[in-house]
Amino acid sequence: MSFSLSRIDFTADFQNVDFTVDDLYRHLTDGTWIVQNADGKKNPSGLSAHEVNKIVETFYVGSKKGNTRLFLRVYDKRREQIEQPSFRYEEALSVESWVRLEAVFKGIYAHQITDSLRNELDDDEPSLKAFIASKLLEKYRFVDAETEEYADLTKMLIRVVEDNEFSRLRLESPRDSELIQSIQYLMFNSGLFTAMYKCDALWGHNSGIELLLRMAAVYLRGRHPPDDAIRWVAIHRKEMEKRTLAELFDEIDANQEAMKKRDHHHASDSKW
Repeated sequence: MSFSLSRIDFTADFQNVDFTVDDLYRHLTDGTWIVQNADGKKNPSGLSAHEVNKIVETFYVGSKKGNTRLFLRVYDKRREQIEQPSFRYEEALSVESWVRLEAVFKGIYAHQITDSLRNELDDDEPSLKAFIASKLLEKYRFVDAETEEYADLTKMLIRVVEDNEFSRLRLESPRDSELIQSIQYLMFNSGLFTAMYKCDALWGHNSGIELLLRMAAVYLRGRHPPDDAIRWVAIHRKEMEKRTLAELFDEIDANQEAMKKRDHHHASDSKW
């Protein structure tokens, strides 16, 4: 039996530490700290926060929207357990503070983590803890902007990983995006939607869909695919099968939204 997870949440808990969620957020917003990945590149994602009486109890690095691959939630776990008691309520009462980092990995990242869990880990608990810490550190490291030293919470996670090494998360290579680019071209640049509109205008509603169905019938009657298409599938099948067509369309939607924002930005600049 094989399986692949479409979403994975990894958490790290810091109990009785000398910082709060509000402290972390203020460090990031005033520029004292930055968030980097394991390669030392600054995380470009935006910050958003939930405040109560001007105290930040939860903040996010990145967007929670459906088409995002990952985001980080940092929140006051002690307060959550006290206000919404569960099986860890007694634990919450026994500590003075409890800050949780919760990283959400979706889509292709979740598929890669699934493979790593299946193929790279021992069954012991320390190995799993080190793996979780390594994934948090791979994408989210809190760094002093002036000294470039890691913040204490990042140092704690590094100590958990110690000498363990795990495969890195990666996005598809530029060539792997060829299928997405082809679909985008068909929809927005090939004239397909224009032809569908003309059919609807001439012969009534849903004639554009009939056009697609008739084209599909031609495809199903059979035509030998081009050699370069056969080669592309042979090269990329293993990686692309880890994703779904729905995930490809999520990425296409994200690409189009980014283009709209960029066009809007350029339009705003041109007014000055």
